[in-house]
Amino acid sequence: MRNKEKEIEFYAWYTENWLKSGGLISQATAARLLNKSTGRIAQMIKEGKIKEYYQFENLSFVAFPEIMKEARKEIFKRCKKEIQEGLKDIAENIPEDQRETFFEGFNKIINQAENIPSKIK
Repeated sequence: MRNKEKEIEFYAWYTENWLKSGGLISQATAARLLNKSTGRIAQMIKEGKIKEYYQFENLSFVAFPEIMKEARKEIFKRCKKEIQEGLKDIAENIPEDQRETFFEGFNKIINQAENIPSKIK
């Protein structure tokens, strides 16, 4: 009977916090999504870089929307770096007096893309 009560208590806790946070995932899943170790996820929680942290007894969870927002930022940062490296090769074929304008235009587009809102909170 005791286990049944704990199951019900956990289910109620999990449902309430799922609704409050927009979804809960384990720290291991967060680590996989962010391409980091579980130790780094724990450190990010302690540092306040991951703000929504939930614990039920010995089970730990983080908010899915917060992790996906962070994952999106990381992916965008990597893509931006690769795009800028690729533009350097292209710029070699552009007359020198037009290169600055070329880079300004592309940087503006890249920065605007970064601010496109995600459907994830």
